[in-house]
Amino acid sequence: MQGRVKTCGTVPIVSGRVALGTVGKGVAIKGLHRCGNRWCLECQSKIASHKATDVEHAMQWAITQGLIPVMYTLTGAHVTTAELDKADGNLHEAVQGVTVETVRKRMSKAWAVTRNGRRGSALKDKRIGMITAQEVTLDDFMFPGSRTGIHWHRHVLVLVKPLRGQSAQQAAHDYGMELFALWQSGCKKVDLKADSQAFDIKVATTLQEAVDLGKYVSKGESTPKETYVDTLHKEMTRADAKHAGKGRVSPEQLLRNIAYLKEHNNSKRMNQLVAQWKDLERGTKGVHWLQWSPGLRDLVGLGEDMTDEEIVHVDMQVDSPSVAVVTWDELKAHVDELRAVVRSAEDGTEWETLLLCLDSYGISYVLQPEHEWGQQVKQRLYSYGTKQR
Repeated sequence: MQGRVKTCGTVPIVSGRVALGTVGKGVAIKGLHRCGNRWCLECQSKIASHKATDVEHAMQWAITQGLIPVMYTLTGAHVTTAELDKADGNLHEAVQGVTVETVRKRMSKAWAVTRNGRRGSALKDKRIGMITAQEVTLDDFMFPGSRTGIHWHRHVLVLVKPLRGQSAQQAAHDYGMELFALWQSGCKKVDLKADSQAFDIKVATTLQEAVDLGKYVSKGESTPKETYVDTLHKEMTRADAKHAGKGRVSPEQLLRNIAYLKEHNNSKRMNQLVAQWKDLERGTKGVHWLQWSPGLRDLVGLGEDMTDEEIVHVDMQVDSPSVAVVTWDELKAHVDELRAVVRSAEDGTEWETLLLCLDSYGISYVLQPEHEWGQQVKQRLYSYGTKQR
C-alpha cells in the first residue's frame, strides 16, 4: 500500500505524457495515475465526495417517493464476553492482543445474522433499501490512560416505508426497535454484547433536509451549530472528516500522529503507533466501506456502482477549447509556478496565459481535443485492467 500511495498522482498513464487545460482560474492536469487507496487522503476525498453525491441523490428520491430516510448506528462490545471474563472484567487487560481483523470479522458475522434468517427477511418488507457505512476507531496512544480496544461500528441508512397514518418518528422508532433486537441476536451469536447506549436513530423528513445533507458533505469537520440533519450525509461518506471520541483516534488521525512523532524524533512512541497502523491496514484489507443493498441504485436511477479506482480516474472537464499534451518530466518542476501565474491572469485569458507559460519554460506541447485525450487514457487504463466510464 505504501508504494502505491507514495507514487499517487506522480506517474503518467499514457507514455510519460499528461494533458493540461484550464478550469476557471485553475489548471487541470489530466492523465496521472491515482492509487484509489482508502488511506490516500487525496483519493479518499474524491471518492467520498463522489459517493456522497450518490447518497444525496438517493435521499432526494426517497423523500419524493414518500419514504423516510433514517440512519441507525450499530456497535457492540470491543471484546467477547469470554475474553472479558478471563480478564476478571478488566477491559484494559482484555483488549490486549485483540486485532482489528478479529474485531472486524466478529462484527461482520453479527451483521450477517442481523440481515439474514426469517426475522431479518421480514424486516426487508418494511424498507425499500438501505446503504451501510462502516467505521473504525482506535485507542489514542499519544496520551496515557486506560485502553478500551478497537471500536467498529456501522451507520445503516434505511429508506423506511411508513404505514398509513404513521408518523415519520414512529415509523423510524418501530423499525429501529426490530433492527436492534436482531442486532442483539447477531452479537450474541459471536459472544459480543450489543451496545444499547450507542444505538442511535436520526431521521430526515423533508426534501430540503435531504438537499442540505448533500450540500454539507464537502464542508469538512462539523461545528456546534450544525444539526444532525446537516451532518448525516458526512456520517455516511466522510469518515475521514470526523473526530473520534475522547481517548480514541480515527485512522486518518493516527497517520497524522505518526507524522508528528516522526517530525519530533520520538521514535519509541512512533514505532508503537506504526505497529498499530500495520494492524489496522491488515485488518481492513478488502473492506467495502460503503455498500448499497441489491437493486437500490437501479431503483433510484444511479445504475451500476463505480469502483474506487474508477472514481479517482474520472477527470474534471476543462473550460479550455482543447488540451495541451506535454511531457510530464518537462512539466513537473513548473507545476506550482504555472498554477500561480494562471490564477493571477485576467478573467478570460487563463488558457492563453497557460500556453504562454509553456512557451516561456521551453516546454513543447501538442493541442488535442479533450475527448481524444480521454480516449487514449481509457484505452491505456483498460490495458492495465482498470475500466473508466
